[in-house]
Amino acid sequence: MTLQISPIELADVESFQYCLDSVARGQRFLALTEASPLDQVRAFVAGNIASAVPQVTALLLRAP
Repeated sequence: MTLQISPIELADVESFQYCLDSVARGQRFLALTEASPLDQVRAFVAGNIASAVPQVTALLLRAP
């Protein structure tokens, strides 16, 4: 398996929001109890991209 780390893109927003929501609902690692609505997360990520704020995604790839 390979771990691919890449700068976040707008195409990643839905899966990012889903993962953030999953972690938040666990009420253990974040002060949030749920992720913000998708449009707010999209605006947050777009702002980070426009301002060159480092934000990355990690994807675990399985070998064929």
